[in-house]
Amino acid sequence: MITHAEINERNRAFWEARYQLINKLMDNKHVMAAVVNREKRRAAYARLTLAYRDPMEQLRHQKSLESELEEIAFELEPLMSLVEAQRKRAQKPRGRVGNDGETLDEIIRELALKPAYRDLKAKALWPLLFSELDRHTSVAAYESHPDIRKWHYKYDFNGHIKAITFGRFASIVAEARHSRNHDSRAE
Repeated sequence: MITHAEINERNRAFWEARYQLINKLMDNKHVMAAVVNREKRRAAYARLTLAYRDPMEQLRHQKSLESELEEIAFELEPLMSLVEAQRKRAQKPRGRVGNDGETLDEIIRELALKPAYRDLKAKALWPLLFSELDRHTSVAAYESHPDIRKWHYKYDFNGHIKAITFGRFASIVAEARHSRNHDSRAE
C-alpha cells in the first residue's frame, strides 16, 4: 500500500521536474517567440469574439502558459535539433590550411603568441603572416588598399582562392593576446 508520504514525494518530484522543464522552455528564445506570437493572435481573436461570447466561458477554455510552452516545444522539437546541430557545427574551427591541418585562426594565434613577436603590433605582424601562409600553402597575392583594414592576402585553400583581410587578422591577434592575458591572470 502506498503511504501518504510516498504520494507527497511523488507529487513533489513531479512538480519539481515540471517547474524545471517550464523554466528551461522559457529560457529558449525560439519557443518563447512562438508562444508570444500565438498569444498575440489569440488576444486579437478574443477581442473580436468578446461581444459574441461570455468572457468567463472564454477564459475557462484558455490554455495555460505552461501548456502552450510544452505544446510549442513539442512542435518545434524537430527544428530545434537542427538548430542545435548547426550551432555546434558553427563553433567548430573550419578552413584547415595546408597539410598540417591547422586552421588559419590557429596559425595566426601561434604567430601572435610567439615570444619573439609578443610585443609587435598587428601591423608589424602582417608581413610575417605572408611567410607563414606561404609555408602552409601557396599565397596567391597581396593587395594593398588605402584603408589598412582592407589589406588582404589571397591564398590557396583546397583548390579555392580565399582571402584574409588585415582587419580580420588584427581581430584574431587581439583575441589571442587578450585570452592569453586573461588566462595568465587566472592562474
